[in-house]
Parts: sequence; C-alpha cells; structure tokens
Amino acid sequence: MPYLYTLADEASRTGLPMLRPLFLEFPDATPDHHPIDTDPEAASEFLLGADLLIAPQPYPDEQGTYSVEFPTRDWYNYWTGERIPYTDPLGPAAPDPTAVASRKAPLFIHVSPTLAQLPVFVRAGSILPIEPVVESTNETPQGPLTLRVYAGDPCSGDLYLDDGKTYAFQHGAYLRMKFGCERTAEGMRLTLGPHQGSYPAWWKEIHAEIYGWTPKQGRVSVNDKEVPVHLDIEPQSIGFVIVDDGKGAEVEVK
Repeated sequence: MPYLYTLADEASRTGLPMLRPLFLEFPDATPDHHPIDTDPEAASEFLLGADLLIAPQPYPDEQGTYSVEFPTRDWYNYWTGERIPYTDPLGPAAPDPTAVASRKAPLFIHVSPTLAQLPVFVRAGSILPIEPVVESTNETPQGPLTLRVYAGDPCSGDLYLDDGKTYAFQHGAYLRMKFGCERTAEGMRLTLGPHQGSYPAWWKEIHAEIYGWTPKQGRVSVNDKEVPVHLDIEPQSIGFVIVDDGKGAEVEVK
C-alpha cells in the first residue's frame, strides 16, 4: 500500500500514470533503440510505477510457459528476491569491439506462472516501501516499515502518506520521505531522508531488506556509530531493524 499510495501522489502532482507502457520509462530499450512494447514477447507487459514490471500471459485464453522480455539487464523476481540471470544466446562477443553493443541480445526468461503468483519483477536500484498486512485501509499498521532495497545503480525510492480522507495535506499534513542506496568499497550505504510534513508516521522502526548484495563483516552503523543489530541472513537477502526518529540517517552495512 505505501508504494501504491506514493504512485497515486505522483500521478496527482505530475500526471504520470500509475500503470505505464514500457516505452514511457524505457523508450530505446533495445540495441537498435526501439521500445520493446512492439515485440511479441512483451506485448502484454506493463509497469506499475517505474519499478515493478508485470508480465501476464500474452494470450489470456492460453496456459503454459511463455517468454518474458525485459527492457534492461538488471531485474529481480519480486516473489523470491532472486536476480534474473542473463545468458547471451548469441554466444561469444564478436572480435570487432564496435559490434559488441549492437549484437547483445535482450534479457529473456521463460515462466510458467501459477494462479497464486502472477509474474512480477523489480527493477534493480529500486527501494520499495511496504507495510505490515492489514485487513482494511482503516486499520493502522502495527510494526516497522519495511524497505526492500534491490541493489543496483542508481538506487532510490520515495514514500508519501497522508490521512487518505481529507484535504489536510494541502496545509502540510502529509509525510514524505526519500531513500537512496550506494554500493561502496566498504559495503552498502543506505540513506534515509528526514520526515517532511506534519503527518505522523505509524512506525517507530524501519526493517531494511537488501537483495542482491552480501556483507563481508556483518556490521551496521548509523550516522557513523556502530549499532548492535541482528542480521537476518536469507538465501537472497539480508535484513535488520533500526530506529527511525524522523530526522533521517546514514546507514552503513559492512
């Protein structure tokens, strides 16, 4: 819901639609600079915001395996957190270095989706805000705000909240945050922007999940001070919880 609501805010301010054709974000995706929307493999694909690619069956009345084509090389499986592997079906690069860029094939995979999991993929460099599960938007979520960080360059994300009912946001009763991440020689730096606006956050802590990157030391520091946190190490991600006081923070994971 935080990601969807942030997209709704963006749409109201800029006119950018929440559901987007791929050419809107990736107008020259292929080596010959045409958008992949015209390719049969991508004809049914669309974006939810700039960060999520949805790939339903191109022919709704058919079942079984089909191909998914991506506009860039770096994407993650939303459900598993795995990075989509790239293999060049054209084989070794040509000797002519000027021919390398034009001969590279796009990123393709074959999927056999189930009814429970529509193929959804996350752009590398995205930071997705996610709240704990609730049964209604009238409920206040309980627990930390989760930030899913998908390693990539550049790396950023946004969050917008308000009461969802009134026009109080026009008088400053909103909450806006910006996030960023950067891979460094020492580790991963996660930037949490300060809370903007007067609307109070429902969380006191942030649960960070980092995909596509592994720490070497297992240490976390906040504003250059090492903090005792428990690292949850999963096959595709690492996770930890830190306090969010609303002032913003620089988090370093090593």
